[in-house]
Amino acid sequence: AGDVVIPETIEGLPVTEIGYRAFQSRTDLTSVTMPNTLTRIGGEAFSCCTGLTDLTIPDSVTNLGGIAFSYCSGLRSVTIGSGLDRIVESLFYQCENLTSVPLPASIATIEARAFLGCAGLTNVFLADRLTSIEENAFDSCSGLTQIALPAGVTNIGASAFSSCTNL
Repeated sequence: AGDVVIPETIEGLPVTEIGYRAFQSRTDLTSVTMPNTLTRIGGEAFSCCTGLTDLTIPDSVTNLGGIAFSYCSGLRSVTIGSGLDRIVESLFYQCENLTSVPLPASIATIEARAFLGCAGLTNVFLADRLTSIEENAFDSCSGLTQIALPAGVTNIGASAFSSCTNL
């Protein structure tokens, strides 16, 4: 409960992964500190952690499982490390209080439904390397008032910005 610090090592071995559904539905989880040894966060690892408010994904993380932070309704801000090249499917699905997500320059793809239902999202910073925004990526993000698409974007999926009523 409360603040969780994931250690760099356990019994002398590096902690490199947070497993599938490891902290799912832990509504009492308020913060998590992740080590720089971490390379993977499994699918649904923190989904439905409604007490989680801020999140920093270290640069060492190169692989995220889908839906990893979905339904984290208390989540307000996220810092994403530069080890990722994509925002995976439904990563922040229905995180309605998420307000700002500065995406690192390494992000080339925003997969389907990555931010669907993030109604509080007002700021998204898209890097020049971005080439693809898949279907429903920002669907129902009614807080968005503007977004600057980088020149390299060659794919915008169906309904990528559907129901963004203030865009």
